Amino acid sequence: MTSFNARTKSIVLACAMIVSAQSACIELSNPLTEIGSFFTAHQAALLPIGVGIGLALKVRLDTKPRGTYSYDNLQEDVMNLLNSYNIFDANSRATIFNFIDKYFVGAKLRLDDSTIRVKEDDGSVVTTKRKKLTQKPSGMMGLIDAYGFQQLEANNKLLVEIVGMYILLNTPDQIWNKLFEKVVGAPGKSGASSTSTESTTGAAVAKE
Repeated sequence: MTSFNARTKSIVLACAMIVSAQSACIELSNPLTEIGSFFTAHQAALLPIGVGIGLALKVRLDTKPRGTYSYDNLQEDVMNLLNSYNIFDANSRATIFNFIDKYFVGAKLRLDDSTIRVKEDDGSVVTTKRKKLTQKPSGMMGLIDAYGFQQLEANNKLLVEIVGMYILLNTPDQIWNKLFEKVVGAPGKSGASSTSTESTTGAAVAKE
């Protein structure tokens, strides 16, 4: 009887603990949803700030001297950054700026012109000009500039052809009408001339 009472008390105690634990549970929300709602609510203020930061990184990328970075010691760089909390110290500021230059600015893709001269068997010299990779891109802005901005700048000559092809595929009637007007003449002018001819003929018949 005593063991039965002990078991009953233990079961009741366990049920009470489960109920209290369930009531004390905190519902966890998705952090991505909260971040998205925050950006949506403050979009008007965050957009110019992001554009300004992007322009600053692009200017720094274009004006900084050449150099290469090694990304094998990421953990060490992060630890040095976390230890550089005193911005009034010169070494701390240098560590912070170096981290920004390395991971956020990076290095710019550079292709320099090179000339190769080869002497042939007949004594003539053949000169060949080509592009030589002198600096590989790295860092966030360096990669965006190499695979985004520089590619758009190199292919901007095709922009007019792409726009023309898009217009031709989407509005072919307008294109053919303009070509017809250039070859034959504006339909309004021909209609006006025919109308004036008919009116002149009618006036002559009336006089007779």
